[in-house]
Amino acid sequence: ISLLASNLGFFKSISYGGTVLIFASMGMAIGSLSGGLALQKKIFNHYTLMIIGALGVFVGLLMTFPPEFVTPVYNLAPYLAFVGTLLAGIGDPVITISTLRALYDLQEQRMGPLSPAVTTRITGIWLVGYCAFYFCGPFIGGFLTDYFSYSHTA
Repeated sequence: ISLLASNLGFFKSISYGGTVLIFASMGMAIGSLSGGLALQKKIFNHYTLMIIGALGVFVGLLMTFPPEFVTPVYNLAPYLAFVGTLLAGIGDPVITISTLRALYDLQEQRMGPLSPAVTTRITGIWLVGYCAFYFCGPFIGGFLTDYFSYSHTA
C-alpha cells in the first residue's frame, strides 16, 4: 500500500488534518461495530444508545475545539484533537444506527411483522448506504487533505 500511495504522491509528508480524519474513520468503524453489537445483543435499547452517541459527539467536539477559557485543555488542543475526533467518530454511527433501529421498530409496529426477505432488503440498503458514505468520506477526505496540504512546501 505504501508503494502505491507514494507513487500517487500521498506521502509527501503526513499532514495533521489528514491524520485527524483517519482517527475519525477509525472511530466510525469502532462505533458502528459496537453500536450494532449493543443493539443486536440487547445490551442497550436504541434510545439509550442515541444518548450515548450524542454524548460521545459532544465530548469529542469539545475536546477537538475547546473554549479558550479552559486554558489547560485549550493548550492541549492539538493533541486532544486526535482523541476528540475518535470519540466523535464513535458517537456518530452509534446515533445513526440506533436511529435506524428505532425507525425500523416503528415501521414494524405500523405494518406488522415483516418477512425475512423484506427485512434483508431493508437492512441491506441501509448498510450499503451507511458504509458507502460514512466510511469512505473521512477516509478519502484524509488522503485528499494530505495530498492538497502545504506541508511539502516547508
